[in-house]
Amino acid sequence: MVFVNSSDACEAVAAEVSRQGLHRVASFHADVDASSRAARLAAFARGELDVLVCTDSAARGVDVPGVTHVVQARPISHWSPYDRVGVVNADP
Repeated sequence: MVFVNSSDACEAVAAEVSRQGLHRVASFHADVDASSRAARLAAFARGELDVLVCTDSAARGVDVPGVTHVVQARPISHWSPYDRVGVVNADP
């Protein structure tokens, strides 16, 4: 399960995960209708999906046995060539 902060980020991360080769992926957020969310969660619980990308709507009262990894992802919204201490990164 991968958790993100917004529905837009959820869709973007799910699309990127699929683009990277994990095609058994679905998004789970408030903009997906309730019956589709239930179907996606059930498919994930049955092992039919490898990755479920979620907003906090999946964190409330959801118990999926066998989940081996939970990741909090924060997609980059703004890139800067400066590292944390303000030094210009010489490598592209």
